[in-house]
Amino acid sequence: MRRLTTAHPAAARFDTSEGVNEPGVAERRAQRDPIKTQSTAVPNGTARICNAEWGPLGMMSGHGGFVHTFSARLSGLSRRDVLTGGAASLFGVLCGGSLAQASPGPRVVSIGGGITEIVYALGAQSLLVGVDTTSTFPAAAARLPSVGYARQLSAEGILALTPSLVLATAEAGPPAVLQQLRGSGIALQTLDADHRFEGLIARIQAVGKATGHADAAQALAAKTTRDWSQVQRDIAAASQRPRVLFLMGFDIARMMVAGQGTAAQAMLDYAGARNAAQGYGGYKPLTPEALIAARPDVLLTTRQALDAGGGAAGLLRQPGMAQTPAGQARRVVALDTMLLLGFGPRLPLAVQTLHRDLVASLSA
Repeated sequence: MRRLTTAHPAAARFDTSEGVNEPGVAERRAQRDPIKTQSTAVPNGTARICNAEWGPLGMMSGHGGFVHTFSARLSGLSRRDVLTGGAASLFGVLCGGSLAQASPGPRVVSIGGGITEIVYALGAQSLLVGVDTTSTFPAAAARLPSVGYARQLSAEGILALTPSLVLATAEAGPPAVLQQLRGSGIALQTLDADHRFEGLIARIQAVGKATGHADAAQALAAKTTRDWSQVQRDIAAASQRPRVLFLMGFDIARMMVAGQGTAAQAMLDYAGARNAAQGYGGYKPLTPEALIAARPDVLLTTRQALDAGGGAAGLLRQPGMAQTPAGQARRVVALDTMLLLGFGPRLPLAVQTLHRDLVASLSA
């Protein structure tokens, strides 16, 4: 006969690896797998599950010899359905609790391109049911349902995806929407948007824990740390430290300049460059006077912004550009937005690429 065993506490499956009536089988199994104690073999084509005997018509007897007379068929399930797990919830009730089954994991909405990259790098992308518009890498992420821009979220759009977990950067908003999500009972975990390598490692570990991929997170953190150390050694050996002005925006005529305390400032520091914009924090509108005073050696922007504004030629036509060293030498470097500013698991690659491109522009 086949024995119906249960993984703790009561998840049913067939086990045909050993004949249950062979001498010593029960004793060997008890020693090998003591956790399977809720199921025992009984004669005449029955099985005992949660201290109740099950036969062809359903439960035959239960605790203390009490006879239960209902059949599995009464609930619309055949005996085959029951024995193959179709009545999993029924077993859970009969055992006095919920049935422990392999959990499919949380339904995750990721808000922040860097966080989404971490989810993919951990191999947890099957959990994603939605992302924000900054989640553009890998390409598969952009094909997931979108909940809009990270700073202008809508509670209705997120709730429509029925997530059980929302992972968001601390920059996500507006606050009222985040409060609505918390009030709905959805687990909302906000991760510090710290533009530091140490912050990336902390986010990797946090996402790994939240998605049930802690081991993968530990491995990813270790690899990222090794890559980072090598990149920093290479940059430390470089002799050139160019003055770089980072320009942000999709309208070249209205671009903003990155000052201190920004992701761009952090990237310039890591890449061995100096920020040509000094004396203020955050972003300020670009003016011809400020541009000329900054005297950048290289202009840095995103590839998306450059493409939208007519390329490097369009940027260099702006007032004041021709009066700067960067404009005179036509030194413009552009990287993908999320690679440059996302602070995701590609950070070592991003810093290495930025350093290489800045140095190359000086010798062009």
